[in-house]
Amino acid sequence: MIARIGEIVTALLIIALLAGCETDFNPKGVYREKLVVYSILIAKTDTQYVRVYTTYDPPAFDPFEITSENIIRNATVTLRYGNTTVRFRDTTITRDDPRRYGPLLPVYVAHPFKPELAEVYTLTIQTPSHGTMTATTSMPGRGDITVLNPYVVQSPQAFDENILISARITPFARGYLLRMYLDFEVLVAGQWSPRRREVPKDMFEVGAERKFIYPQLERRTTTPSSPRSLEAESVVFLRTAFNRFLDGIRSEFGADRVRLVRAVFLLTQVDANLYTYFNVVNGFQDQYSIRTDQPDYSNIRGGIGVFGAMTEDSAGVSLVRQ
Repeated sequence: MIARIGEIVTALLIIALLAGCETDFNPKGVYREKLVVYSILIAKTDTQYVRVYTTYDPPAFDPFEITSENIIRNATVTLRYGNTTVRFRDTTITRDDPRRYGPLLPVYVAHPFKPELAEVYTLTIQTPSHGTMTATTSMPGRGDITVLNPYVVQSPQAFDENILISARITPFARGYLLRMYLDFEVLVAGQWSPRRREVPKDMFEVGAERKFIYPQLERRTTTPSSPRSLEAESVVFLRTAFNRFLDGIRSEFGADRVRLVRAVFLLTQVDANLYTYFNVVNGFQDQYSIRTDQPDYSNIRGGIGVFGAMTEDSAGVSLVRQ
């Protein structure tokens, strides 16, 4: 009898729930417009950009249906460090990829302005419709690159060592990227033409298939010992990968038509904001994970977006035979 009563109660609850579903299910939540700010201070250039726009609510479920941006014009954009304030002006530049939004990109620009190293910057955006937004970032200082065994770069066939580099990074850097490039010349129609290609860090071979692996942004493993310290991160480029890379260039152009010039090492340091943003955006884009959520990161107070900083240092090893 008790079991029968339980079945009746369950059936009545199901009927009540079904009767209450008078509207279709909509997976979209409540839309709230937010201001978006995007800016990366780059120490090697004298032109800095800030983008300011608002989010949008696509009518369906495909955001790529939107072909126009909600740009915010006539905002007051300033950058402050120490006792100095830099004012950005409203302008328009050419967009690299015009297929979705068209050829013109509205931005705020400061020129000429080259950020100082190891400095703290505060960005402020004021708009009549969305109020005030602020963000802070710390520009990394000057790094250092030391190739510990340059003779392997110059004669990789003669040694049984990998290429060892000491990349010394500064306290404000959360992440770093050390890349190696090969500068060489190719003989074309009687003239030596300069070329540059990135050198792989590693490689693997499966049967006849060869795949090169290139450096990626890494999190620092060292802890700053002082506000001005340089801490060494160890980076290794496999000699076998470098040899295969050189073989490919000589095979492509002809060994007698290639002249090696130099190996160039570029050290990129990024602050905590840019490092975190990069990893949140790219952290789950692998072939094994299936995620329906996409986490966000923002260091913009009063809006969303990212304000970060990056520096670049270089060193070279001559490959010209004396």
